[in-house]
Amino acid sequence: MYIDLSGCTGFSNEAFISLFESDPSPGVIRNIDLSNTNIELGMIGLKKHHLGSSFKVIKMRNFPRVLDSMLEWVAIGCHDLQFIDLSGARDISDYGVGCLLQSCQRLVLLFMFQSFDWRDLSQS
Repeated sequence: MYIDLSGCTGFSNEAFISLFESDPSPGVIRNIDLSNTNIELGMIGLKKHHLGSSFKVIKMRNFPRVLDSMLEWVAIGCHDLQFIDLSGARDISDYGVGCLLQSCQRLVLLFMFQSFDWRDLSQS
C-alpha cells in the first residue's frame, strides 16, 4: 500500500500515528511520501511504537528537521528499505547517511538533491 501525504501540512502528528496503529494488517504500508509536510513528531511516534519496519520507500523531500537520529532509527527499523529521498535535508551528517548505508542493505537509491549543507564529521 502507498500513502501519499505530500503537501498535507494540516495533517497532525497524532493522526499520522493513529493511521498506523489502526492498520488492521500491520506491515501492509510499504511506501510513504511525507514530502513538504509537518509530520516531524509523527516519525518519532513511529519509532516509539515500533511501526514502519515494512517500509520499502520513504520520501521526505523538504521534510523539516531530518536529523541523524531519525536516519539512525530508519536504518535500525526499516531493513527492507530500497529508496529514500532526503532532498533538502540540511541537518544530516555522514553519520546518519552511514547508518542507512550500513544497515539498509537493500537500499538501491539514496536521493539527496539540494542537501548541500551536509557536513562531514570526519573533518571536525
